[in-house]
Amino acid sequence: MSTDRTIQNRLFDIGWVIFAATQLITLTAWYALNDSPFKVIAYKGSLGVSCVLFAAVIIINLIKRVYPLKTFICYLLFAIVSAVSWYFCRNTLLLAAALLFMAAYELSARRVITLSALVTGAVLAVTVILSELGIAENFLFNEAGARPRWGLGFSWATNGPTVLFFFVLQYIFLRKSKMKIWEYVILEAVNVYMFIRTDTNLPFLLMTVLLVFFAVEGAFRNHWRALKHLKVLYWLAPLLICVFTIVLYFIVDLNSQTLTAIWNKINSALNNRLIYGRIGIMDYGITMFGQQIEWIGNTIASDGAEGVYNYVDCSYIRILLDNGIVYLAAAIALYTRLMVRAVKKADFWLVFIALLTLAHSFTEPRLMELTFNVIPVLAFLKLGEEPLTYDKRSIGAVFT
Repeated sequence: MSTDRTIQNRLFDIGWVIFAATQLITLTAWYALNDSPFKVIAYKGSLGVSCVLFAAVIIINLIKRVYPLKTFICYLLFAIVSAVSWYFCRNTLLLAAALLFMAAYELSARRVITLSALVTGAVLAVTVILSELGIAENFLFNEAGARPRWGLGFSWATNGPTVLFFFVLQYIFLRKSKMKIWEYVILEAVNVYMFIRTDTNLPFLLMTVLLVFFAVEGAFRNHWRALKHLKVLYWLAPLLICVFTIVLYFIVDLNSQTLTAIWNKINSALNNRLIYGRIGIMDYGITMFGQQIEWIGNTIASDGAEGVYNYVDCSYIRILLDNGIVYLAAAIALYTRLMVRAVKKADFWLVFIALLTLAHSFTEPRLMELTFNVIPVLAFLKLGEEPLTYDKRSIGAVFT
């Protein structure tokens, strides 16, 4: 088995930068307001180039017999699930994600997250700064009687805070115990600024909680002492959170007179997410492999779209409707595998980063948004210096 990955690493790096930057740009107001036909050509071309580069890495890995047999089978199963789901829902990003997962094999988690943090941070900073300077579009989403919500260069008010949330998670992963209090203070200051400008309550509150939690843990140097005994709960967390969410959306009764007050309070706290999630389930139903749904939201990109607002924010319900039961199960399996490996490595920074990602996915459709959420990709990457040895046989041995 060859250990020289210089060529694969470079090809993956280029492919990842193109993929992440392209997808992030599609979230901006500039992209949404641009009517040029070149926009679509450039987007599809960039996505195609990144997929070709990922495929080239996979082919080289196969030639060099890099993939252990069990790992290859796991990748193959995920690719099949992605392809079948793509056939029903026609989301090309599912195929790109399958290639990305397989191409990233044997890379270190730090390498992938560093790349993602650099691209995410750069696009976020440039977009926000240009919008505040008046160079890029800073769209005002203002409801009657409500505080002004500025897009800060993005096509919807929550896009910027969401990208910031995942950038902060990546930054914390890279710094871990080396984080200083002043770093947390700066990150919280940016969080407060984004909240004031965009009026996004849930991302602001969740990020504040995560910064306080990690800051306290780092300051007291407890090293998760009291939390290490909950490893079985961590293993089950992805499944439990997913099941709890789905059950909640299925049992919510929008017409019950006795429960109306309770559900209204919960729904209000979630900014009407319960209502639209439940309506989505009733209107579209649940399928095994997904379906084509045109989501109409409040973004600039939805202006002029025919139909009524139907946007579902919850990742678990969104994947269930869009991609089907099987793909959601595959996504939860990836997070579960990551949890098991992180607990085994006693990397509780990663454990809680994954938990916060799962919690964030309750209110935002980003569970498998690999543009800036690379957490699921880490399921089969190197955590620290851990060698990836699942099977002594390589896939090449099967054909020789």
